[in-house]
Amino acid sequence: PIRIIQLSTRNASNTFQARDVFAKAAAMLENKKKITSLGKTTKLHFKLEFYLNERTGEIIRIDTFGNIITNIPHSNKDNYILKYKNKQLKCLFLNTYSESPDNNTLFLIKSSYNTLEIALKNGSASSVFPIKVGDRITIE
Repeated sequence: PIRIIQLSTRNASNTFQARDVFAKAAAMLENKKKITSLGKTTKLHFKLEFYLNERTGEIIRIDTFGNIITNIPHSNKDNYILKYKNKQLKCLFLNTYSESPDNNTLFLIKSSYNTLEIALKNGSASSVFPIKVGDRITIE
């Protein structure tokens, strides 16, 4: 990153922060506002490097819904094998959450980061598949 700006979340909705914070900032930039007018300049407080070696990567985020986001790209397969510690699990790749046939089966979907995300329809994948941010996983 060249510059990092801390955007205010004041008056932002708890459920639609992207709309209230990022959309507002994007609109201001589109209207030729300087990026420094959007908030305070700040520094990175953590390292932005993640392990990735072929199909073994890292858990980069677990969102508030319990979806497990990896840094492993989708390789246009319909099925994948997840390998974590001594566990191995076959998962379907689906295009949308609603395509999942049931609420009890983990599946993979492409995240908003364009990487694979482990999900559970109408549930929390992280409550079923105990894994932490920073853990390594293989998805083949």
